[in-house]
Amino acid sequence: MEILWKIIYNIFTPLLFLVFKFIGIFNSKIRYTLKVRKNLFKVLEDKLLKIDASKPTIWFHSSSMGEFEQTKPLLEKYYSSNEYNIVVTFFSPSGYENQKNYQFAHVISYLPLDFYCLSKKFVEKIKPSKVFFTRYDLWPNLLWILQKKNVKTYLIDATLKDSSLRLLPIIKSFHISIFKVFDMIFTISENDKKNILNFEVDSNKIIVAGDTRYDRVYNKSLDAKNTKLLDDKVINNKKIIIFGSSWLADQNHYLEGLKKLLNEEENLLAIIVPHEPTKEHIKEITEKLDHKYILYSNIAEYIDERIIIIDKIGLLLTLYQYANIAFVGGSFEQGIHNVLEPAVYKIPVIYGPKIENSQEAKLLIKEGVGFIFNNNEEFYFLVKDLLDDNDKREQISEKLKKIFSANIGAAERIYNYLLKLN
Repeated sequence: MEILWKIIYNIFTPLLFLVFKFIGIFNSKIRYTLKVRKNLFKVLEDKLLKIDASKPTIWFHSSSMGEFEQTKPLLEKYYSSNEYNIVVTFFSPSGYENQKNYQFAHVISYLPLDFYCLSKKFVEKIKPSKVFFTRYDLWPNLLWILQKKNVKTYLIDATLKDSSLRLLPIIKSFHISIFKVFDMIFTISENDKKNILNFEVDSNKIIVAGDTRYDRVYNKSLDAKNTKLLDDKVINNKKIIIFGSSWLADQNHYLEGLKKLLNEEENLLAIIVPHEPTKEHIKEITEKLDHKYILYSNIAEYIDERIIIIDKIGLLLTLYQYANIAFVGGSFEQGIHNVLEPAVYKIPVIYGPKIENSQEAKLLIKEGVGFIFNNNEEFYFLVKDLLDDNDKREQISEKLKKIFSANIGAAERIYNYLLKLN
């Protein structure tokens, strides 16, 4: 059956590429995704000339920036050993552009489209001894080629919901041919292991290691303590709510409630971090405000504005350290963003109802430290209750401290396990 799936996949891949290219006529992101790959191999060859050919190469692949953040705790352990060349690849331009200067990798590149000849050429250029994939971004031809060349492949932070479409009969058959390639699969939970066993993977090759995202946000929170983004004159004697990765759809469900809270709470400060801090998005926010606001780029001129709008990227996780309450965006849009980033600071985390993509958001609700609201009125009453009840916030802080203590260490467990195998 595996041979049949290889034939089918390589028949349909060129057809899908043509569809992809046609859609690109109307979609700038797809056009750019294709454009940046035109000189991929020439750029890669130039970068590979600069690495130490005497060292083995470990390759880490992530789809985008979010998945790469999860990869970093493990990657940095291998980098710090000084025994390997570290190669990092991305599929998405957003991941590559944001991380192209990442200091703990020797080579950073786009992944080619998954045509057999391109994937084979890419593997032969890199000559990896090990390849790590994170979560979902699995490319069949690439995996089959790595298997054929006897390259060790590992999947980390593997997760599979009970309702996953991958478990449907025909789709499941295809994924059996993919998941069986891996030498080891490190899942987040026992339930993930149970579901991945449906792909006929040897149970001895599946290890429940936990989620490296806990390691990543914890380590970043320690770094954040040494980074001061807001002066004391801005934050002193304030109760602060931060709206992280906020979409327009999110704002429609909290802005009116926020205005009411600002009228009632004299020492309340709101910090809004747009998902995309473009001039257009910021204008959409400011047109709906009736309180004084200031852009972060002008923060030196702060004179008691009630709202700060962050017009720079890359500050969110550090900003969360100032919050008493955090809202996580995407939860009224396509799916919630990372709830662990604010939770690591042991504060209540609130969000909208679209959380199916996040097991962590569900966990926070179960533990009584995460809260859902559906509209401006519910937002108002939820936040007012949390602001007024210091004891409740203290209880939430203690619970979150225990959650992180129980979940930190996945990267260490994976690293030590593979160290023993070697």
